[in-house]
Amino acid sequence: MTDLSKFPALLAAYDNLGKESLALACENPRFLSKLGREAARAENYGGNNDDEGYTNMVDLGHFVRNATNLLPESSADLLEALDDCIVYRISGEYRSEATGLSCYYSYNGDEDDLSGYYTVGASEAFKHLYTYAVYGSLPDDGLEYLENIGLGRPEDIADNYYPELDNHPLTVSEIGDAVLNIGGEYAELLKSIYFTFCYLDSDSDTLFMLGTDNDIYSDWENGVFTDNFRGVWGGINGNICYMELVGNGDGYNLYSVPILLNGSEYNLRVSYDYAEGTYTIAVDIGSGEVRRVKSDNAENMSALCDIIRGVDLVVAVHIAVNNHDEFVDNVAFRIIQRIHIARRHITGGFLFTFCVQQLYVAAASEQCAIFRHFGLFVESA
Repeated sequence: MTDLSKFPALLAAYDNLGKESLALACENPRFLSKLGREAARAENYGGNNDDEGYTNMVDLGHFVRNATNLLPESSADLLEALDDCIVYRISGEYRSEATGLSCYYSYNGDEDDLSGYYTVGASEAFKHLYTYAVYGSLPDDGLEYLENIGLGRPEDIADNYYPELDNHPLTVSEIGDAVLNIGGEYAELLKSIYFTFCYLDSDSDTLFMLGTDNDIYSDWENGVFTDNFRGVWGGINGNICYMELVGNGDGYNLYSVPILLNGSEYNLRVSYDYAEGTYTIAVDIGSGEVRRVKSDNAENMSALCDIIRGVDLVVAVHIAVNNHDEFVDNVAFRIIQRIHIARRHITGGFLFTFCVQQLYVAAASEQCAIFRHFGLFVESA
């Protein structure tokens, strides 16, 4: 619930936040990547990933709290104005950082989305900030705005601004972990780092793509990233499933798991609680309603049984590649008592790929370093 009489003060504080951000970006474009990392860690809504699409909406308060050290002059005023504006809010267990209002952040760097924001956005400063981030430079109206608020012309971000990773091979630690060392200077330019995981079925010579995760020891200051993969992955009722990391909070991760339920496409929203070591399933059904049940709590299973019953056919969807082509592989099973998801040990060969994601400016793309685990053997590729 929002007190609209306090909204003008919030908008003013928000625009001041944009001005400070723009000033820092003009001073050093690396600020954009640092801000992107804080946005990636913040509560956000509508998917904001390639599988589910992008709304480019981030929780305002969580975003600013994350970026307090980056924006010391304006963040406290923004958070105070936001607190005055929100008179009542409620959030779920896995939206614990939600503060009541969201704002635009260009997660995907899409020019059409940015154009839409440019039309309706309330902050001139943030319009020009995201224009600079997406295009790598500012048009004449942006440069005029900078002049009016006392800022100089920013550096144009060229296509070669972001480094290639060819000169940063993987090494292997004494205990067999793969280590990617790109150095602190390069790490400053990165938006995120995560890994993709594939399972190799040697019998059929097929590679099954099983999704993404962030179980990596990350030393951002020195730019050293170490594999923490423990040989386990999520499985629905014992069936290994595809899990796409779509968000993370304080002590938990959120995943999107595609399934077919009686032939119709759905996405299970799954959270993993680090402290409890358990998964929670939220079922996204066609009407948009979401029902959440803990996979280890039998008392809550009846809510899910309203949607998935023992007679229903559930299909875990995989993307697979063999010598012939890429195809979708489906593993069908029936729910006997209850649906649950738990960690399963992976045996045999698998492919673990470091994915280093740069900011979207200048058409930057993911840079991947690939290695293969077969037991304790690690091979750079």
